Amino acid sequence: MTLDGSLDTNVLLRVVIDDIPGQTEQAVALLSQLGKRYQVADAVWIEVACALEHHYAMSRADVSQAITSLLDLDAIAANRSTMIQTCTEFRAHARLTFVDCYLVAQARGASAIPLYTFDRKLAKQLPNATAVPNMLGQRS
Repeated sequence: MTLDGSLDTNVLLRVVIDDIPGQTEQAVALLSQLGKRYQVADAVWIEVACALEHHYAMSRADVSQAITSLLDLDAIAANRSTMIQTCTEFRAHARLTFVDCYLVAQARGASAIPLYTFDRKLAKQLPNATAVPNMLGQRS
């Protein structure tokens, strides 16, 4: 598959938020070109989620829906299954960050589970995350 370039976070945000006249139209026009495909890195999706949740005060459900809608565009080439799993976990676990959910989805997709963590909250909420065991005999 030949790609026609990559997209930065701000291009995707313009499509979702429609807050800067001119830039939104340019972003939509870019993504509407017949037969063109653009790579979106995982880091961009993480940045989009963080911006939508924290800067634009969108709910987790709305953040997940916005990302899923973008992933459905023919012009977007991305790690779709990992990002869909991330959005599903993010919507379901109000105490976890998008990054936490991404890390577990990424580990699952790479068949590299469990994800070992010192984050007890993460280890308790997601079955593929596990607290690092105390192997030194010290109290943690």
